[in-house]
Amino acid sequence: MATVFVTDTPLVGGSLREAASAWWDLDTVAELHRDFIRHHGSAADDGGQDSGSDGGPASAETFARYVRCIDRWRIIPYLDPGLPAEFLPEDWPGMAGIALFERLGAAYSRPSADFVRRTLEA
Repeated sequence: MATVFVTDTPLVGGSLREAASAWWDLDTVAELHRDFIRHHGSAADDGGQDSGSDGGPASAETFARYVRCIDRWRIIPYLDPGLPAEFLPEDWPGMAGIALFERLGAAYSRPSADFVRRTLEA
């Protein structure tokens, strides 16, 4: 059983951005997004293509990059309230962080799964 509450935009004293900053630690959440982008932004530039020096299939390094990416990301969805843009600071890095995580997942998930499968079969 679930209960769903539906509401209109809250009436707050001041702006919605000020209210959201009082309700959540958006500075900390923004820094988590920036940290993720700093650590993994360059990995997205290579398209997740980590083949061996002989041009072979993805390596253990691909799998390791994917695991590090997931490890650094995993706390963010628990802390980021996913607010609409009008509640967030102008320079909010959340959308860029989400887009990067999705690109990395698309690039690394299949090669990582293939690596694990090959390793288990060996």
